[in-house]
Amino acid sequence: MKDNDIHRNVKAFISQLLQMQQKEAFSAEDEDVLWNRIEKANQKYTKTKRVRIYILSSGIAASIAVLAIAAWNFQRWPQEKETDYLSIINTEPQENLPSSNIQLLLSENQRLSLDGKEVEIDYQQDGDIIVNDEKLDVKEEEEKTKFNQLIVPAGKRSFLTLADGTKMWVNSNTRVIYPVQFAKGKREIFVEGETFLDVNRNEKIPFIVKTRKIDVTVLGTQFNVSTADNGSISEVVLVSGKVEVKTSLNKKSILYPSQLFSYNALTDKSNIKEVDISGYVAWKDGYYQFHRQSLDVVLKRISKFYGAQIEWDENVKKLTCSGKLDLKDDLASVLELLTKAAPIKIKKQNEIIHIYVKP
Repeated sequence: MKDNDIHRNVKAFISQLLQMQQKEAFSAEDEDVLWNRIEKANQKYTKTKRVRIYILSSGIAASIAVLAIAAWNFQRWPQEKETDYLSIINTEPQENLPSSNIQLLLSENQRLSLDGKEVEIDYQQDGDIIVNDEKLDVKEEEEKTKFNQLIVPAGKRSFLTLADGTKMWVNSNTRVIYPVQFAKGKREIFVEGETFLDVNRNEKIPFIVKTRKIDVTVLGTQFNVSTADNGSISEVVLVSGKVEVKTSLNKKSILYPSQLFSYNALTDKSNIKEVDISGYVAWKDGYYQFHRQSLDVVLKRISKFYGAQIEWDENVKKLTCSGKLDLKDDLASVLELLTKAAPIKIKKQNEIIHIYVKP
């Protein structure tokens, strides 16, 4: 049998396989059809050639058949599914989550309410969990929990070290879902809110931060991720290294140091610009820093961090201010300091804080 004859048979086998893929299963009858085609092709040649060539062509055909069957079955084998983080969020009983404390959810049956404005959590490689320098007493069956959750309420912050050594600063009003131990060949977490990450570098296993509308993929770098309005508004600020940002519509962008990526999922519009990163990442060190920043932006950040309802009019938006706000202070102290940085007055009515421009 000539090489081109073998190639024709190979092509025919593939064609037959493609036709069979339209069926629900690869049956024994389908397999017989492939072998019959092989035998009929070989019968066209002399006995001597048949013996010599049959060994060759059958070997090729057998390999094709085995690979075809394996490929068919592989398509039908259950593949690893992407983690449904939103399902994890939606099934969590919110009535059991006091809003005033940081929450560490280990499982359905074990959760911790952590008091204090700042909490440090360290997941070690041996499986131990250290909270504020104290080893957590986790039951053996609970250690097998696939995902843990860290929920930081308004006015609080937390520092989290993942099992691979990646460090995370978690801002107020933020939820992080992460595995106790990363699966082999996979490093992935989910963030809703704002975090600053210092990712432990691993050339072979990229680190992926998923949100509702974007994915951020890195090898090892420092960057800030924030989401708002139920995830429809997303921002990524890169401090060092390089990251890839992919939107929910699979549009990809590469980000370099001192660049801000912003994305509006409602309009599917994205933008990249150069920024002073200090104004975006200083919160991880316990303060907000502003330099000729619109007061409108400053008030939005204060309102979000402290979980307070603050309202202001168009005249306030025209003002700018510079300064540094200590996030360890209470809201009243922060607002009082703000009145010294901008010509404004503050009036509280019921639970709403109103900001006015001084006449």
